[in-house]
Amino acid sequence: MAIKFLREYETKAHPPEVFTAGQLVKDRDEASERHFVLRRIAAYDDGKGNLTDIDGNPVEYVEDADAKEAKPAKGKTAPAAVMTGGNQ
Repeated sequence: MAIKFLREYETKAHPPEVFTAGQLVKDRDEASERHFVLRRIAAYDDGKGNLTDIDGNPVEYVEDADAKEAKPAKGKTAPAAVMTGGNQ
């Protein structure tokens, strides 16, 4: 069965695998598919555009156009919150 990634994800393997939100993957073994679906990184795709979770419940995939803009570019850091204050 195929899986569809619900968000961007990079594995910790060496070399890492990178998956994009909305990417349909058909060539994974069952254990690998289950791994991603259990963690809600991906959902099962029945080939008709219907997505389900590990228990067969419907999953809605909503493409977020602003998600990429909200994340810092790879290799760059996001602005950090700076906490200042005296000794208390």
